[in-house]
Amino acid sequence: MKEIEAIIKNKILDVYDGDINITSALKANGADQVTLYKNEENINLKDYNVFKRPYGAILEAADCVADVCFLDNRAIKVLIAMYPSTPKYVLLRISLQRSWILGSIGLIRRLLLGLVKIEGVVKISDINGKGSKWLLLKQKGMSSQKPPVLPANIGVVKFLKWLNAENINYLVLRFYEKLPELYREAGDIDILLSNKDKVRVRNYLEDNKHLSAGVSKDIRLGLHAASGEEGTIPYYPPLLAKQMLDNAVDGPAGSRIPCPRDALLSFIYHALYHAKKGYAAGIPSKFKKLTEKHPENNYIGVIKAMAKVVNVSPGNTMEELDNFLASEGWRPKLDTLAKLADTNAWVYDRFFSIGQGGPVGLSVFILREWVHEQNLIDRAVKIIEKNGFKIIRKKVLSEEEKKLASETLRGGSWGNNPDGSTIGWLPAVTLVVVDMKCVKMPPTYAKGYEHYKIRTLKNSLRSQFDMEDKGSVHSTDNSHESWEYIEVCFPGEVDAVKREFQALAHVSILSKLKQFLSPTYIKHSLRYSVREYMIRKFLT
Repeated sequence: MKEIEAIIKNKILDVYDGDINITSALKANGADQVTLYKNEENINLKDYNVFKRPYGAILEAADCVADVCFLDNRAIKVLIAMYPSTPKYVLLRISLQRSWILGSIGLIRRLLLGLVKIEGVVKISDINGKGSKWLLLKQKGMSSQKPPVLPANIGVVKFLKWLNAENINYLVLRFYEKLPELYREAGDIDILLSNKDKVRVRNYLEDNKHLSAGVSKDIRLGLHAASGEEGTIPYYPPLLAKQMLDNAVDGPAGSRIPCPRDALLSFIYHALYHAKKGYAAGIPSKFKKLTEKHPENNYIGVIKAMAKVVNVSPGNTMEELDNFLASEGWRPKLDTLAKLADTNAWVYDRFFSIGQGGPVGLSVFILREWVHEQNLIDRAVKIIEKNGFKIIRKKVLSEEEKKLASETLRGGSWGNNPDGSTIGWLPAVTLVVVDMKCVKMPPTYAKGYEHYKIRTLKNSLRSQFDMEDKGSVHSTDNSHESWEYIEVCFPGEVDAVKREFQALAHVSILSKLKQFLSPTYIKHSLRYSVREYMIRKFLT
């Protein structure tokens, strides 16, 4: 049986839904820092020498960035769909709990795929001598991605002076009121930067990592590039992020912070849309009867205080706040929302829940400039048609249309060359396509399946055309977000496209049933739709 001391000595530990007596024992057994995440508001930790934070959505446990993660009680359910990928070790308390019924399904799948391995069983005695056994898991197959840290021997004041002296284009996004002190113990600092300056800051931190004072004393940093990075969702829409940087004002301790109006808008954006926020922010919503009682921060209180400063009334519910952001031009585009909906149940319920009606199977594929310049369009068309899709619109974008599409679609992030230029990366050719199998299926059942079919086609195109350092194609993931692309790229043809699409969907009940019972659809449902259901049902 493994010794717990060897695993936790001088490490940062996060304990989700654990027992305070066990958490305290971990600190006493050599852990450098221990934080207990609990779905309770009033826990007296004064005598236990550990930190405490509330958490609402179970899937928040997948965001653990500690060295070692402990999952107990309901937190074990996170394994059904996600896994804390940053920690080297994850420990699960072995006991008769209903959460193991769900958690074991995801755990077995990861073991079979070779993503994690069981290192053994660890015994932990709490401060009263009561023992418990924990299953020790070690991550395999991928390197953990630790967030950057600011060495304590540099400190916030010196770091801010360096940023200003080097003319770094940045701002501290939120919770900056107490700088140079952190907003709360064991907190972090979220910073928005220009893309080139993010590289400079990371190099500075790497060059000075020898000044680290220990894991519990260093400060975690969230470094967010204004234009986003290839393969990721931009933290804020790039045009708005650049606007925030341009409008930044002086803040506490020589920092740069958002102007009051941008501070309000970006904070609401964070609470509503960012991954694993939504309902967990503790703001009332018409889609949920019970409001989260223990959010990580008093989001609605902060919003009201910020709104008072700029003399506006953004609303009191998530839907009212969303409408306010839409009126200010701050609501994300549907393609961005579709990706956020994977881990934000409110975004899904608000924009993508079943019952919004209309046929499915529609997508917009966009080929980049370099693909068009190398005369690969005809080959792409053949691949699209071979995969069972019908092309109903095709357009080579003008320079003005390229500019509009690149700024408003895909979150404004289309990738760039090593020198920062976008030559070759911008959208050039737009294709409106219909999956001739998916369009014949009942919309209620096909919503997730269309994403699977579109992704399969996109992967086929990428395997043929992608270069080592350049992507070739982008597409919408579903019919719902496709209409936004069509409005941008085919502004005078929206009604005509709708009529043609709906005509293709008019098929017999027997034909719809045939597609519904196809082996491909059944396989997809078991692999993807069940996972999405589990996230929304049990983890948010």
